[in-house]
This record gives sequence, C-alpha cells and structure tokens, in this order.
Amino acid sequence: MFPRYLIIRESLNEIAGKCKMATKMFIAENSILDRVAFLKKCSLFVVYGFGCYALTAAVGARCI
Repeated sequence: MFPRYLIIRESLNEIAGKCKMATKMFIAENSILDRVAFLKKCSLFVVYGFGCYALTAAVGARCI
C-alpha cells in the first residue's frame, strides 16, 4: 500500500472510533454497480477524491 493511503486510513479509523454508530470502510475494487449499491445504503460517506464524491452525490447519499 502507498504511504499516503495508510495515513488517510489511520485518520479515518480515528474518526470512526469517535462515531456513535458502527462504521464501515469501503475500498472500491469491484464494479461500479457494486459501488452504487453500497453508496445508496450509506447515511454519510467520507470521500477522498472527487470521482467518488461525484458518484456519491449522484446517488443521493450525504458525503464530505
């Protein structure tokens, strides 16, 4: 894995530890339909990268 990715993952794990609800990490390795199905179920999606942000917004999920 890339060092930058590990730093981002550590930061997200820290944020997830402070959440009241259970969190899930998602790394898109499957088809775009799998990503859309996952995103539709999210109440909030923390995004790293504009492509994922646009896809998340397109399916109507809240994202930051």
